[in-house]
Order: sequence, then structure tokens, then C-alpha cells
Amino acid sequence: MTPADKGARFERWFSGMVERRLADRFAEVRVHGLDTFRASAEAGGVILVANHSAWWDPMMAIWLGRLTGVDSYAVMNGANLGAHAYFSRVGAIGVDLEDPRDGARFLRYAKRLLETRDPGGRALWIFAQGEERPAHERPLHFRPGAAALARLSPNTRSLPVALRYTFAKWERPVAHLSIGAPLELPRARAEAVAAQVSGVEAEFDRIETDLVAGLPEDGAFVRHLVHQPSFTERVAPRLLSRWLAPRRDTRRGQEALAAG
Repeated sequence: MTPADKGARFERWFSGMVERRLADRFAEVRVHGLDTFRASAEAGGVILVANHSAWWDPMMAIWLGRLTGVDSYAVMNGANLGAHAYFSRVGAIGVDLEDPRDGARFLRYAKRLLETRDPGGRALWIFAQGEERPAHERPLHFRPGAAALARLSPNTRSLPVALRYTFAKWERPVAHLSIGAPLELPRARAEAVAAQVSGVEAEFDRIETDLVAGLPEDGAFVRHLVHQPSFTERVAPRLLSRWLAPRRDTRRGQEALAAG
């Protein structure tokens, strides 16, 4: 296991860069459950149990920590962290997912991490599928680590999170991040995993409702990082339309009127 090695100055710079990239690549980021997340983090440690469908998922985790001020960490495949060691400086914890002993070391480390009080709260992201899988895949298959940690650290709260990226009515995709209410987890591990799966799937249903309704402004999701079109993006389509608009054959129209 590779513990996180956060650096405050590097984290501020890196999270700012992440925010700029998200603002550039997405039409907007729509978030549900921000108040629930803040309140849960302030009350104690939070485990964010999320799906993993895209490279952007950890970027969303970093950005949410920047947005809320919650001291955030995330589990990362140990081999991937070895190739991108700088993620350790923003809270990534490297774990060999195929080594049970490494998993046990991680659980002990994560328990201490979550039980350490922080003024703004502390959160740990666990992408429970363990690898990238299509967002539409059902049922979701979660590894048991998040459930085992919740059982080991009963004072923490487990929140389900769904992440989805969709092309809608804009050129750029829309990112959805939906956070659900704290889960009541059974003591039995298999049942606890099932409860986490159901919680995340319910957040996917919430996102689907938002998409079917045409991204309404009803307060269910709050818009962040809304892309502002540049001058060229606003003006060029109008100029091209005016320049290339079909010309009307006014002479033929006049002849038809005369004949009538």
C-alpha cells in the first residue's frame, strides 16, 4: 500500500488546473446532494462509494474537494499510482487490489484517516467497481472494500455517488455528479455491498430523470462550471449562416405572380 502524501501548495495548484480543464471540456457540471455531502463531512468521516466509468472520475473527486473545502482522498490502483505518482500529492492512496494483505493494510490506514478530525471534514472516495466500466452496465458489481471499511469504522457515513457524462443539447458533454443520502448498511458484508449498489443505482435513476426532463432548472441539480462561449463561438455561426444562406429567385416569383 502507498499512503497519500499530500502537499498543500501542490494540491491548490493542481486542483485549480483540474477545475480549469473541467470548465473547458464540459458544457457544465450538474451536482446533486452538495449540502448532504458538506453536512456529512462536518459530522465526521465520509466514505463516498462511487461507480467508475471514465478517466474524468478522479478529476471530479479533486474538484469536489476544492469546491467544498473537504479534505478529500481517493483509492487508486497501486500500479496506476506508480505510473502517475503525483496523484499521491493530492490524496491518492495506492492499493494492490489483488493482494488481500495489501487490502488489510489499506483498511487499517483508511480507518485512522477517517477518524482524524479535520475542521472542514474528511472524505474518502472509493470507486467500488475497481476498474472502469460502462455507466449503463447493470447490475453494478462492487468489490467489498467499501463495505468492509464502513463496518470497521462505524462512526463514518457512507454516501452513494453516481457519475455520468452525456452529450445533450450542446457541443460539449454534460457531467452529472449525484450524491445520495447516507446509507443504512446491514452488518453482513454481502448485504452491505448490495445496499451500496442499490444506493448508487438510485442516483443513476435521478440523473436519468434529469436527462429525460431536458436538464430542467428545478433545483434538483445545481449547475457549476457553465461553459461561456467565446466571441468566435457566438458570432461565427451567424456570419456563416448569413454568408451561405440560399438566395431567393425573386424573378421566378414575380413571373408567377404576373401569370396568375
